[in-house]
Amino acid sequence: MADDDRHELVADALAEELTIAEAADRFGLTQVAVQAIFAEETRRCYDSRASRGSWALGARRMEVLERKFYRKAVDELDATAAVVAIKANERRASVSGANQAIAHAVHLMVAPPEYKNSTEQLSETMDRFLGIGPRERLLENKELHREDMTLEEIDELEAFRAEREARDDAKREKDRRERAERLAARKGNGGLIA
Repeated sequence: MADDDRHELVADALAEELTIAEAADRFGLTQVAVQAIFAEETRRCYDSRASRGSWALGARRMEVLERKFYRKAVDELDATAAVVAIKANERRASVSGANQAIAHAVHLMVAPPEYKNSTEQLSETMDRFLGIGPRERLLENKELHREDMTLEEIDELEAFRAEREARDDAKREKDRRERAERLAARKGNGGLIA
């Protein structure tokens, strides 16, 4: 057996999880010789030319598989062959660097949504219902928790409250007028609801 062939067999055996001692016993080598083969294989993996060559051959194999299974999928309407063709294409794209995992980009670009518990959700709903905006809520919370507030913040909070009270008063007045109009219309119809 040629040394290159033995080298490949030993490397494959180590890749299949044989220990150095087991590989030495199987191939009739010393452990030092198996360690030397392992060291050479390690150097080869870190050699960029060897890695690029290996990736190029792998990409070529994936392209051949992709074409064969694509043709079978189209000719025979074989869904399994279509899946193999798609997976081969994805693998080839990954090896070439064209199909980077999008999860990394998403993590970098988008923060996870802020989780709000039911109390926070209810509080936001009530604020929307009452017409309390984020700035007013911030000032209301400062006052509620007796945090230090500047005179400007106190004035701003009072202005927010006065504006909200004026809106509420206007709505109550509008509702009162509408009720009075309905009551008047009912009286004009002999008490029937219009």
